[in-house]
Amino acid sequence: MQYREQIKEELLQTGCPFLEEEPLSAHTSFKIGGPAPLFLQPDSVPKLKSALSVLQKYQTPYFLLGNGSNVLAADEGIDCPVINLAGDFLAIRQEGENLIAGAGALYIAVCRRAMEAGLDGLQFAYGIPG
Repeated sequence: MQYREQIKEELLQTGCPFLEEEPLSAHTSFKIGGPAPLFLQPDSVPKLKSALSVLQKYQTPYFLLGNGSNVLAADEGIDCPVINLAGDFLAIRQEGENLIAGAGALYIAVCRRAMEAGLDGLQFAYGIPG
């Protein structure tokens, strides 16, 4: 990955948590996959925006990884940073008869929250991985 050291330095300045050479096998349901050079875990919108700005500055492609359900990653890994949403992106809140779910919220957690709140219409999704 080109500009790796510069990207790491700038990511540190943004406060966006990241790991180096993180095995994707630790983040996929099939437990396979080699390392990602950088595994970013922004936990807020400002940190995500800052991280994306850094990657865009160096014209670095990235892979956005959700919960890793049904994802097959190569054993040799990938050659671009991986972004995995954490923190605020996992939040689920209720507003009246609506649930507002963060982009990193698990489907099953949203379904359970709907059930606990007595909300109807999400039953079909309960067994879907993701």
